[in-house]
Amino acid sequence: MTKTTGSGAASQTGVTDAITDVVYTADSGYYFPTDYSVASVNGIGVTRNSYTQITVSGTPSADAEITLTAPTAKTKPAAPTTAAAVDCTTAANNDGKLTGVTTAMEYKKSDATDWIVGTGSDITGLVPGTYYVRLKATDTTTASDNQELTIAEYTAPTYTVTYKVVNGTWSDDSTTDKTETVQSGSCPASVPTGMKAAEGYTSGSWDKNPADTTITEATTFTYTFTENQKVATPTFSPAAGTYTAAQSVEISCTTDGAEIYYTTDGNDPSASSTKYSSAIAVGETTTIKAIAVKEGMTDSSVASTTYTISEGPEPSEETEVRVEDHLSDDSISDDLKNSDFNTVSRIEDALETALSITTEEEKERSKLVDVKLMISTDGGKHWDEATTENFPAGGIDVVLPYPDGTNGDEYSFSVAHMIGTSANGKTAGEIEKPGTTNTSSGISTHFNGLSPVMITWTKNSSPSKKDDSKSKEKAHTHHYVWETIEATEDSDGELRYKCDICGDIQTRVPITAYYVFNKNTTDKIRKAGQGATVKIETSRFISFHKMVMDALAERPDVTLEISFLDGEYKGDRVIVTIPAGTDALSLLDENGFVGFLYLASKYGYTLDN
Repeated sequence: MTKTTGSGAASQTGVTDAITDVVYTADSGYYFPTDYSVASVNGIGVTRNSYTQITVSGTPSADAEITLTAPTAKTKPAAPTTAAAVDCTTAANNDGKLTGVTTAMEYKKSDATDWIVGTGSDITGLVPGTYYVRLKATDTTTASDNQELTIAEYTAPTYTVTYKVVNGTWSDDSTTDKTETVQSGSCPASVPTGMKAAEGYTSGSWDKNPADTTITEATTFTYTFTENQKVATPTFSPAAGTYTAAQSVEISCTTDGAEIYYTTDGNDPSASSTKYSSAIAVGETTTIKAIAVKEGMTDSSVASTTYTISEGPEPSEETEVRVEDHLSDDSISDDLKNSDFNTVSRIEDALETALSITTEEEKERSKLVDVKLMISTDGGKHWDEATTENFPAGGIDVVLPYPDGTNGDEYSFSVAHMIGTSANGKTAGEIEKPGTTNTSSGISTHFNGLSPVMITWTKNSSPSKKDDSKSKEKAHTHHYVWETIEATEDSDGELRYKCDICGDIQTRVPITAYYVFNKNTTDKIRKAGQGATVKIETSRFISFHKMVMDALAERPDVTLEISFLDGEYKGDRVIVTIPAGTDALSLLDENGFVGFLYLASKYGYTLDN
């Protein structure tokens, strides 16, 4: 400690009254603790003024010598560890900062002279460099060692720029993506050039101009060549299939001005093949391939079709119809497997719809059977299932056994058959509903193909009682025959099992107008000319069945226009158009229907007052 200048002398003599106060100051690095004390001697005592100062004072009662206790050395705390530096984030390099600097700390740049006391908040606006942070000195401690922190200069990030080429190559004939690294805020400097179009493509362009794009994130640029307009693929009429007579085949193309070339030797055609000018006579099994060509456009895809000319079974062949109770997925024909009817469940649903089977009770009165035509050429020793080549062109008469629990006297039957293999002008998936006759050996009917077949039946009701006047009619034996009341698009029809003598009706089978509406629409689509617009008008129905969408899927060149009435449009006639080329089957709902209002919301509509 050091005596403070200006205070009393450390040794005073001849004192008759109070001594002159003697003040001592603790040297740097020392302090007087709060419990600092020195025993008084003959009236002279010591007073602690603060951490840095004491005073000796009093009035001596005799000579007095007092020994002062030395001050305590200050301790030095460890450097802080909670402060942190944040680098500059802009090119100006003046937004660095220190965090975690409390009011108990002080900081300075390494080349600065003075320390600055912390405020308890982030220290902002700092330039790059080395900074020191320490705990500042207190009354009992010295300043701590320094925590050294560095604020780095701003460095702009870099991003990967990727270049892709579509329908072509780079100038070096490669197609692998190219990349370059670009600093954020800059534009790409190595944009590829000299790209080459693939055959059939031209007029390439970037999706956006790389040279004018400021990069702020990983970015991909794509250079795409546009495909040359392509000639439409030719189509054939009639459709491919098995026929029992020679066919006259016409080839057409919807691209105006296109020329058609074809071959019949199995080779793909070119512009040097035979030019099509008129219908082609096909008298034997033949495969025709065709392309369409027009200057300035890419040649069409090759169209191919095969016509099989068959006379059916030879007279010497023997035939036998076999009926099995169960149809399995494995026994479904290849043509059906490649259609929407590729499972037994889907086939069953379609046939039930055709026969208007909707309730569980009606389903219990129906049966799906597998019917096969077997042919023997060796007198019945060996039997093979008929094929498209030897199935009778005009169809075949079939007698189906009565389902268990039924008979020909008390029950009436209806059947529906799905064409399993495209042949003789019939397309796989088509459904036919021939008439039936009850015979002593079973249900007699006629099919243009065989499996799969669904049978449904109803028990004949008892004849109703006649009134008094009718009871006087001449007694007779009922002679029941089937009478058809044709359905139209405006009214339902029905089949009636009716006595042609007295008019008694024993059985009624409904034929819905909705089925007729959909069947008529389907027929118009399939019979429409190439690229035609089929116009349908109805005042009764507001949806299509799946059969219509199947027909559109078969004829993607056809546009379908529907005019209908609906209360939502206040009685106005609404006109909606399904464009040619539409994926028709994607329009169906989960139940196999497509509503006209849905089509209006998808494609728009016009109102006809």
